[in-house]
Amino acid sequence: LHSFPTRRSSDLAICYLRLGRGNEPKVHPSPVKDWAFPKAMTLREGTDIALLSAGGILTQAMDAAERLEAKGISVKVISFPCLKPLDEETVRELLTSFRGLVTVEENTVTGGFGSAVCEIAAERGNSCRVPRVGLRDCFATVVGDQQYLRQVYEMDGVAIAAEAEELLK
Repeated sequence: LHSFPTRRSSDLAICYLRLGRGNEPKVHPSPVKDWAFPKAMTLREGTDIALLSAGGILTQAMDAAERLEAKGISVKVISFPCLKPLDEETVRELLTSFRGLVTVEENTVTGGFGSAVCEIAAERGNSCRVPRVGLRDCFATVVGDQQYLRQVYEMDGVAIAAEAEELLK
């Protein structure tokens, strides 16, 4: 059980908290300390490309970073535990620091986390490209465990690393 920062009841609004199903790998190796709502958290420093992830699929972003690092590509991994409000300040900093960002979410890419990042990029008008990894606009017809579905729908570490490599070409 982890404690979350508390706020006055008059500051509270409706919120959504997603919990894993159990037996999922830990996203953070130890309890998170000194996190300030709604800030993003850098889990890995890098200079060539940044992977922005939201939710339990963060483990796949970390896997992709390891795969890319083995190929000599320096990868920054940032966790966005809060999507609304989104940490726009961090997104804007990343857009100016990298020529490419890859968003990773276990959700449909249409209208999701990646779309929010792309909206900020469009408003900035810079040349940073932002491909989105997530469920494409399709009907999911395959049945299987979570990792199998991530592989089928190209949302696993291998697919994320491939998307990042393609972006760097």
